[in-house]
Amino acid sequence: IIPGKTPEDVVKFELFTDVSPVVEGVFMTGEAAFYIEKPPGPDGKPVRELVGKTSLGIGERQLFLFHPSPPGAGGLPYQVRAFDDDTTSFPMGSVRTINLAPVPVRFMLSGELTPQIPPGKYAQFPHSKKINDYTSVDPRFQQPAVRMFSDFPPWLEKAPTPAAR
Repeated sequence: IIPGKTPEDVVKFELFTDVSPVVEGVFMTGEAAFYIEKPPGPDGKPVRELVGKTSLGIGERQLFLFHPSPPGAGGLPYQVRAFDDDTTSFPMGSVRTINLAPVPVRFMLSGELTPQIPPGKYAQFPHSKKINDYTSVDPRFQQPAVRMFSDFPPWLEKAPTPAAR
């Protein structure tokens, strides 16, 4: 929800938490602009409409977050935020939280309260090293279940080699 000054100004939208595939691009300036293709104009040439833009972060890898512009804000249909997403600014194993709420928020991570995150800001925290009450137990061995997840970014992984026949 994007709050407004009146109930009519409130915008509800679905937040998609899935991440799109990695897309490579070249940005000639410090800004990223996003367009949609529209039907060709009377001259037969393609028409592009600007729908959102943002300043880029300093890293070579960016995470873009799109959300609808509030009503009456004028301008473009989407507000876009860019986050520096390379492994030097967002180390593997870290947790990034982005506060899209209109009020400050905190989280409880492994029983500890995080510092407050102001509206529209983000914070990064190291991955928790403590277990909690929700740790599952393997019924066969009566031991905590261990799940292995790759912490290596997929864009740096080598392609799998074909299986031998």
